Amino acid sequence: MNNLGVVYRAEGKWTQAETLLTRVLETKRRVLGEEHPETLISMLNLAVLYGDKREYSKAEPRMAEAVNRESRTLGPEHPNTLAGKSSLASLYANEGKYSAAETLFTSVLQAQVRVLGEMHPFTLDSRLRLGRLQLREQRYRDADAMLQAALRGYQKVMPESWERYDCQSMLGASLAGQKHYAEAEPLLLSGYQGMVERAGTIPFGERPAVQEAGQSIVQLYESRAKPEKAAEWRQTLKAK
Repeated sequence: MNNLGVVYRAEGKWTQAETLLTRVLETKRRVLGEEHPETLISMLNLAVLYGDKREYSKAEPRMAEAVNRESRTLGPEHPNTLAGKSSLASLYANEGKYSAAETLFTSVLQAQVRVLGEMHPFTLDSRLRLGRLQLREQRYRDADAMLQAALRGYQKVMPESWERYDCQSMLGASLAGQKHYAEAEPLLLSGYQGMVERAGTIPFGERPAVQEAGQSIVQLYESRAKPEKAAEWRQTLKAK
């Protein structure tokens, strides 16, 4: 039931997901107890759903509570705790709480490298999300270094994943922000194309990343004074 609720969330079927995940959480609380690891996972799943729906006043307290309980019962560096902290950091970033997000992402990433290793998918995901945050803040050099490291990992262990192409696109955007346009262009184009080809594997809440990748291409051509190319890409994105 929990997994079906997560699938509904990934498909953007939020009403069905909320109904099912709420029922699962209530049952786990009754049967397993408030601080059982499975109960805490369900608390996080429901909180992530609220975050996807931008119901941040519901998402943040629930997610923070789940993370605090995981830290207390499982330990601050248990993989489940670190995954919960990463979700909370992503929520902070979406709320515009960039300083809190970066502090948490940084501590999570350091622990994941130590506990899980450089190439674990959770570690790569944290690098990707921290790089996205730095890109939003227009800290292009910091984002460049973070995304370079993430991309090397994705190319090695998850070369066909949509996340690899998302990372590639963002790396291109960080290079464009530094005016390294010739290096940025192939990364932006191939990153966008790779995401489009894998659109069916991208969870609903993450799909705005495809449009963001396309917008980065438009911005590149505007910065390079190529208005025809920029207009062509605007039309491409409008048709999607």
